[in-house]
Amino acid sequence: PTASPTQAPTTCEERKFHPNTGESMCTNSFDYPPLWDNPDLKDQYFFETLEECCEAVFNTPTCSHEDICTPTSMPSVSPSGYPTKEPTNGPTNAPTNGPTKEPTNAPTNGPTDEPTNAPT
Repeated sequence: PTASPTQAPTTCEERKFHPNTGESMCTNSFDYPPLWDNPDLKDQYFFETLEECCEAVFNTPTCSHEDICTPTSMPSVSPSGYPTKEPTNGPTNAPTNGPTKEPTNAPTNGPTDEPTNAPT
């Protein structure tokens, strides 16, 4: 036996949110570089709430995240095909002729009710 008991595992309520190692989302997992435990770096990487993490890392109050305390009900069977090597050829509402070569001389102040055939 050890001389003193070991520390209890961190409860979900005690977990802090941080960016994942790819900085593509916030998570409260234990998967992060050990260097982030350095007292000088903790305030840069660990946040009390998901919202604080999203704001600090992505400059928005909501972001992609993984909360290991509330896992998704059913994991996907296989990963998505993200990212694609080229843009997809998704449908558009109407065929486009491509972008204009020059900007309009006098753009409108707001959207118009109907599209125009010539620059405004």
